[in-house]
Amino acid sequence: MGGAQCVLGKEVFWPTDEQNHNLQLPFWPHFTDLWLGYEPVTPSGNWMFAKEEPQESEDEDDYDSSDPGSDYNEMDDTDKDWIAPEDRMGKIFRTKPIHELFNAYYLSAANAALCMPKLDNMFLEVTNGWNRHEFWYRVRDGVANATWSSGDDPKAFEPSDEVLQLWKQVASARTGGDLGVEFDLL
Repeated sequence: MGGAQCVLGKEVFWPTDEQNHNLQLPFWPHFTDLWLGYEPVTPSGNWMFAKEEPQESEDEDDYDSSDPGSDYNEMDDTDKDWIAPEDRMGKIFRTKPIHELFNAYYLSAANAALCMPKLDNMFLEVTNGWNRHEFWYRVRDGVANATWSSGDDPKAFEPSDEVLQLWKQVASARTGGDLGVEFDLL
């Protein structure tokens, strides 16, 4: 998959002002595949990942921010000098998905998918450096599945009941069957 990463609001999938009676809701009768990659920040500037609380076993006194990290340990000393301090490996932060923000995106995407009667694939990926989270809705041989993947913990994000129910409606409308749900590692 190629393409550019961009900042997207949940409105990209579905209008937020459904109460406006003059608003014509979208309908995509021939849409089959959607692949989107976006940055882990909302248009209003909210991060979609929260900082992890420091683990008890970490000793902050041992951390050296000028140490470029293990990726650079194999380099010659002269090569290390060319790496600016801000580009060196530091502590990974903002790795915990913020459920409220992700659920808002997935509700919006499911509403849009209900208006895509031929949808076979919807792949949504949010990534920025080490932070990565994916959602993949797919229909194969008349069976619909939804997979949420998040870093090295498959249960780092669990969709709300409202999100699951709406995606089950999508599966039922598209296949007449239930939705298979999976949580996976990246």
